[in-house]
Amino acid sequence: MRRATLTMLVFLGAFASSTALAGSVAVWPGPTVCSTTLQACINAQGPGGVVEIDTETPIAENINLPLQITLRPHRAWISPAFASGFGISGSFPGPFSDPISIQLTGLTLTNAKVTLYADTPQSVSFDVSRMQIRSTGSTAAGIDINLRGSGNQSARVSENQLNVIAPSLFDAAIGVEVYGVSTATAVEISNNQIVASQAGDGWGIHAMAGGGSAPEFRIYANKVNGDFTRDSIEVTEGMFSSTPSSVDAWVFGNMLVGGEQQRGGLSFVTAYGNIEARILNNTIVNSSGLTLLRWGGNTPPSDGTTAGWIENNLIAHTRYGLQNSASGGGTALNDYNLLWANRSPGLYTPGAHDVIANPQLDGNVRPRLSAGSPARDAGDGLIYLFQGGGIPLVDGDGLRRLAGSAVDIGASEYGHDFALARDTTAGTHNSFTVGVSRWNDNAAQRLFATQNFNAGNTSIGAPLNVDYFDQWFISSANGSNLPNGVSRLAVNVFAPYATTSSQGVFQHVANGSNTLDEGSQIDWSIINGNADAFALFQQSTPFGLTRTPDPVVLSYQGTRWNLVTAGGIPFVYGASGTSWNLYAQVRSAQAFTVTADASNSDTNQIFLDHPLLNNQPCAEIQISRLAGLGTTGSVFDVDYLDAEGRHVIYSDLGGMANGVSYNVLVLPPQIDRCSGDFPVFIDGFEN
Repeated sequence: MRRATLTMLVFLGAFASSTALAGSVAVWPGPTVCSTTLQACINAQGPGGVVEIDTETPIAENINLPLQITLRPHRAWISPAFASGFGISGSFPGPFSDPISIQLTGLTLTNAKVTLYADTPQSVSFDVSRMQIRSTGSTAAGIDINLRGSGNQSARVSENQLNVIAPSLFDAAIGVEVYGVSTATAVEISNNQIVASQAGDGWGIHAMAGGGSAPEFRIYANKVNGDFTRDSIEVTEGMFSSTPSSVDAWVFGNMLVGGEQQRGGLSFVTAYGNIEARILNNTIVNSSGLTLLRWGGNTPPSDGTTAGWIENNLIAHTRYGLQNSASGGGTALNDYNLLWANRSPGLYTPGAHDVIANPQLDGNVRPRLSAGSPARDAGDGLIYLFQGGGIPLVDGDGLRRLAGSAVDIGASEYGHDFALARDTTAGTHNSFTVGVSRWNDNAAQRLFATQNFNAGNTSIGAPLNVDYFDQWFISSANGSNLPNGVSRLAVNVFAPYATTSSQGVFQHVANGSNTLDEGSQIDWSIINGNADAFALFQQSTPFGLTRTPDPVVLSYQGTRWNLVTAGGIPFVYGASGTSWNLYAQVRSAQAFTVTADASNSDTNQIFLDHPLLNNQPCAEIQISRLAGLGTTGSVFDVDYLDAEGRHVIYSDLGGMANGVSYNVLVLPPQIDRCSGDFPVFIDGFEN
């Protein structure tokens, strides 16, 4: 049967141990104490314990967290949800004898919040990721974190999806407050997708410092959409405190779009302290703009400042444009920004390299750049010499930041292309045309292909080759015939945009000078010596030449990456060599490695639990197999299971053994285009 049943896995999961031991892993619902309430199961675990939720029946409990606990789904295909109005909280007004460690992932809340508070000299670690939180009416919902301790503190809020209202002036979809002096406080708010379910008076994201604190805020790759009156993203100092605080804020690659009331935007507000800000490559449209201000109404008057850099930002169709003047508290250097059709141009000193032109965004509902945008290759690439703070060098979509001759202005780099290729060739055949005319005149284009069973309802147990002969073709690498019945092969095709090998694409030719026995050594400077490099590969041997017919995987040996035959047999490369396309980028939320284990796989497939892929059957994924465990899973396709709302990697050659690993690339622009579900941008502001 093509789609393997989950019945046996669920049956075995019901007998997982839930013995109350320190740091134990329990499954709920389960036996003994975990046969009652979720709260009882949580309370029974020792410090460092884990509770895995194995039900999709709405949980009608308000959960109070202990000092150390992890809550997560039991399996990658489970989507645990709380009943409307029931939330999760943890309050830790120490001191305590143990550090505080909370990790929440993969849960759904409706009309409720995750609320975490800590005031202790012990170390504190809060991690809230891959949650789905929504408001169905005017009830506030979201994530609130308050750090007031004196020890080492960290909070990570990442890859959450929120469709919420922030109804009051003090509500936020995601709010993190740091108050008082600590040893060190690091806050990451990244890769979240936030929509205002209706207009509200609060924030999309609020990062707040007070009481003499000195936090580091890293706010990047978030998409915030709709009318959040107190801004889509705001970093504040001294909102409720006259004691000066010092904030280090890095705000990179966020895509911020207001709503019908043109609320939202990006702002930095000080009282008596300072914010050192790096404000780079954000897209801000149909909102209040980008503003650096002071709190009004204070006695004595606020005299704080926001310094740093404002570069490579796209600010268009806003109410206030760019506000960065010393009289208002803004002393940051600004240049290389694109400003267009703002109701007020703002108060700032124009930069020598600013662009004043229509950004020509890609459609009225998604503010990415079109082919003719003047923002392309117009940013300051040197600013990335100063990038740090743990922020990966990727764009707001998690893809390569440098994808042309220079950095683009705005959140997303232009140019990565994609298509779904379908086989329509009549009769017996072993190849078919890709059918994308915009690629046909570019024989140097580097293409990557992954079989899509969901779109074609069939697959082949042989690797694919892409080759060019007046146009692009996809063929079986071993010459075997393709299915020619009612069900035909469908293939996800990815065409990364790059002009040189230093920008993420490369072609390796396997020949006698670099190939021995089962392996061919790659010499590409941007991945040499990096065992953790993220790369995709695709055979692209020209038409008429000998191809490598066997399944090949990517392996790191010594200081080089190698293409090796999965079965350990000699590498076939012919007299002219075989050609292999490679794509590389920094790892990100959209470029990662998945490894089969008991939590995400069964005999034939790995379930991909990813917030942009879940419940999006039209998503087109690119995947490459890494070395290990022989031929198992070395030829594969991607499929989508409606009942679970998950994409899977399905092995077309042998079972899917635990330990098999794949590199996975998710393409947010493609998902936005095909689904129409997110982002929910407002029409009509780009014309």
